[in-house]
Amino acid sequence: MRGSCLCGTVQWEFDGDFSGKGISHCHCIMCRKGHGSPFASFVGSHETDFRYVSGADAVRAYESSPGMVRNFCAHCGSPVSVEIGSRRVVPGGLFDEEPPRKPTMHIFVKDKASWFDIADSLPQHDHYQPGNDNPVIDVPRKDEEQGLPVRGSCNCGGVQYEVSAEFDAVNMCHCSRCRKARGAAHCSNGFVHIDAVTFTAGEHLVDTYKLPDAVSFAQAFCRVCGSAMPRLNEERQLAIVPYGGLDTSPSRKPERHIFVESKADWYDIEDDLPQFPQGPTS
Repeated sequence: MRGSCLCGTVQWEFDGDFSGKGISHCHCIMCRKGHGSPFASFVGSHETDFRYVSGADAVRAYESSPGMVRNFCAHCGSPVSVEIGSRRVVPGGLFDEEPPRKPTMHIFVKDKASWFDIADSLPQHDHYQPGNDNPVIDVPRKDEEQGLPVRGSCNCGGVQYEVSAEFDAVNMCHCSRCRKARGAAHCSNGFVHIDAVTFTAGEHLVDTYKLPDAVSFAQAFCRVCGSAMPRLNEERQLAIVPYGGLDTSPSRKPERHIFVESKADWYDIEDDLPQFPQGPTS
């Protein structure tokens, strides 16, 4: 199985036997922040089954908890892989070919985002699935807080921000760029006027990568931990805020799926939200 980051610098191969391994959707707070999405989707095998084909020198590592190292591309911010002891897991959004199996479970659902509802019938586990003895790190939740400003931060805590106005729209985007950028089945972005977003700490730690052939698509991320960050588009006077990075609860939930014609074949949309082949009509 092969995968690559948004900018194409980092490419990897995974030679494990995945025939009996399904994809796990992880809802833990660290995965949500790292990917800027409602959940991250992983498949894994032994560390020795994984290798970089190119771009290994562009990979930056951040230990989000003891023994768990999150790797990301220093150029574009795409999450590349996670090292957990002797195992390596890779994010589904980076797949360049279809995995042998579809998702089989949700894990860490006790940490699920308050603004996201699980609509499928897959098994749900509060932590890891039974039989997985990886250490569990409990991260305190803050999303019982509601109202403005809505607050967000990265995994390392170096970058913190506030959103002082209600979001104008919240989309779950399935385009290939967003999937590569976030390493996820889809991203969930809130859109608000640029003046409503204020970095309260660490703005100097935010890097932005603009895809060369894109009109406006770009990704903002913390250069220390790789977490997805709000992107401020001066030309459009718009801020695009990754919902997975929010610490407190927004009043507006995701309301539509867009670019579903580019959806990953391994992921099925099972909620009742409107779906648009490309962008929304309004």
